[in-house]
Amino acid sequence: MVARKFLLHHNQSLFDLHYDSEDGLEVLKFQIFSLTSVPPDDQKIIGGEDRVITQDSDLNSVCEKLQLVTVNSDEENVKQDGSSSSISNSDEELARMLQAEEEALFFQQFRANDNSRQRFEDRVRPYVTQALMYEDPTRQQAARKMVPVDELEEKALVSLAKEGNFKPSKAEQEHAFLLQLLFWFKQSFRWVNAPPCDGCGSGTINCGMTSGLPSEIQYGGSRVELYSLLKQGEDVVENGLIALRFTAGHLATILVLTRRIITTEEIVSDVLHDITKERRRGLTSQALSVLEDLDRSEAEKLERDLHSPDGSSMSLPGRQSGAKEWRISRSEISSDDNDSLSYSSCPVRTCVDGHVSKTYNSFSVLISHIVDSGRSKSETLETLEKIKGILVDLSNSSFKMRKTSIKSESSVLEVFGPPVTPAVENLLASLSLKIELSTGGELSICLAGDPVKTCLALPVALDALDDITDNLGYIQSLDKGSLSLPLLKVNRISSGSVLASGEELPFGIVTSAFDGTRKTKWEEPNGAKGSWVLYKVADSQMHDIEAYEFMSANDAPERDPMDWVFEGSNDGGSSWHVLDRQNSQFFEKRFYRRAFKISLVGYPSNLFRFRFLAVRDAQATSRLQVGSIDLYAKSSEKTL
Repeated sequence: MVARKFLLHHNQSLFDLHYDSEDGLEVLKFQIFSLTSVPPDDQKIIGGEDRVITQDSDLNSVCEKLQLVTVNSDEENVKQDGSSSSISNSDEELARMLQAEEEALFFQQFRANDNSRQRFEDRVRPYVTQALMYEDPTRQQAARKMVPVDELEEKALVSLAKEGNFKPSKAEQEHAFLLQLLFWFKQSFRWVNAPPCDGCGSGTINCGMTSGLPSEIQYGGSRVELYSLLKQGEDVVENGLIALRFTAGHLATILVLTRRIITTEEIVSDVLHDITKERRRGLTSQALSVLEDLDRSEAEKLERDLHSPDGSSMSLPGRQSGAKEWRISRSEISSDDNDSLSYSSCPVRTCVDGHVSKTYNSFSVLISHIVDSGRSKSETLETLEKIKGILVDLSNSSFKMRKTSIKSESSVLEVFGPPVTPAVENLLASLSLKIELSTGGELSICLAGDPVKTCLALPVALDALDDITDNLGYIQSLDKGSLSLPLLKVNRISSGSVLASGEELPFGIVTSAFDGTRKTKWEEPNGAKGSWVLYKVADSQMHDIEAYEFMSANDAPERDPMDWVFEGSNDGGSSWHVLDRQNSQFFEKRFYRRAFKISLVGYPSNLFRFRFLAVRDAQATSRLQVGSIDLYAKSSEKTL
């Protein structure tokens, strides 16, 4: 078997042809028919030096460039009025297509009868052996070493906890882990349409297939792709992509039939059944019962799909990997121009963010304690940097047994004791951490409870520290007069439910704006010219809002909100009262927080709404995104 790639020239167009020597010239002609609509009997194929291709052996000795000439093209392509037509819509043309289909069926049976069951089984068996490599314990162990299992398990548990599930079942944990594994794989392994040159980094173009080198064959690369450097100034040629041109109808049938030339459907079914039975030999009756149930379920589904009307199946999003132009050429892009997994509306979601408010409050207590102790601004920044170092160490340790030791000579003891101040104990408690003192006098910080709660809170604390440090940079003198928003974030409303005009799945859901971390954001795919978020307070408790904060997201400044209206309701949304209105607002950098104080007070509400009217540049994007949204209630007492 020899795999070759030909470049076919016809009617000022170029087409890619992939040829297998076992298929023969007849199959090649049907493939050409699929690309050019020139029936096989009317094709005249010319190779290098004007050599006419008439038999299989001719294809093995010609260059990679072919030319197609349509026999009697002048007679077929000229209408009665003298005008030219590339494809006729007459009954004669339809008859040609039907005849070609019949010939393809006959050709399939001819080739199938000419090949034994053994030939097909011989071709399938190597693939079975190759698949069994994935069950090799040694290979599995090597693969596991490449996967950050601990990190993915942590992310899986955090994702469940953000939905309020702190005690997931084993099945729920495995499902969440699998999703994180898929996300990791997609982010870690780049999709490559054409790899850049190893030497100069320039673009390349595919030149076909060839046999692997000894070093490649050693690792299973028996057939490899060849690429050559793109010539400077090379024109873009039209690729005759079979997947694009054959989607339905008689032409699709012809293409499939020309490929099914090795054996019959019955032999395929029998061989696969025997191999399946062989591979299941030795399994327990319970395992066999499960597999047989899966077989029946799959067969029933295939039967339903076979007889279901066109378009009745679930609409799936387009391919997400690969260059957009390449996906378009393969008809593997979604109908959404943005190629998004978004919904025009989203379900009501509950914010699992009580830890965010606790963390903010604990830092407020700590900063107030530092100010009361008379430390200067520089000393305060130094103290916060020490705290951040400890939290970073904890964050980098295994989530199941987070622990870090503090040496007796370390300057960190000035912050964490002993003796431990109530402010420090409060901060650690908000992170589900505690301080332990060993009999030898060594101080350590470790888990105080559910490790998942610490997983949720640590990123919030680290981001909050960065915000505090940033805000301290704008303060001339650190004193009690500076202890207010945005430096201190007290009375943050949490644990409410939210509903948005739209959201991006899976990473841009609306609750991502309320989880207190920079890594996440709410993204509204169609929100550039108008979108909204509703926030319903838990237990319908009434709050008089004192201020709110927005944070810009990680990228795309053109998606930042620019104009919006903030409203409150105390009657379930029947009537709304404008609490604040902003126009032409600007976020000067990424992850930039802006606080907006409410001047109009005295309208307690339990339902709040942001109506986003415009983004920074609606001409450049259709989307709106917000890194975080925080609501702060007014308190009669500034109790921290």
